[in-house]
Amino acid sequence: MGHYQDVIIIVWGIDASAHLLDEYAKVLAQVASTHGMFSIIHIAPGVRPLPSGELRAEFAAIAQQYAEQLQLTAVLIAGSGFWISAVRSVITSVQVVLRRKLNARVCGSSDEVVTWLAPEHSSQTGRQLDGAQLKAAIDWMLDHPSVREISAAVRG
Repeated sequence: MGHYQDVIIIVWGIDASAHLLDEYAKVLAQVASTHGMFSIIHIAPGVRPLPSGELRAEFAAIAQQYAEQLQLTAVLIAGSGFWISAVRSVITSVQVVLRRKLNARVCGSSDEVVTWLAPEHSSQTGRQLDGAQLKAAIDWMLDHPSVREISAAVRG
């Protein structure tokens, strides 16, 4: 987990757990306190089991806490079929808990994420987000999924 500017990037390389949700909440709190509005990119590099109902409820509670600040949510999953449908249903269930439609999109590549998220995020937050640097940050996170802060590494 980490962030590039005001975009949180989470690589779900292992199954969701209460500990990971605690870490997720810490990253959201840090970015929200620093930037106010933010967007999130969730990346599932491989097929993972969906979180339990209890963990989905905890995830929704965290999302509710930051509902006013969250601008966009991209979910990057290569592939199609049942897994994509299941992820869309999780997004829908979070929307029901939040009682508002999430501006969310399921994407099949980092290019697709960047093409959608960078201009939309820039428009909604009023802060310019460079698509090439966002793509570099996504790729960097895929190579280093356990590192929290990535801004300096991407700029270097």
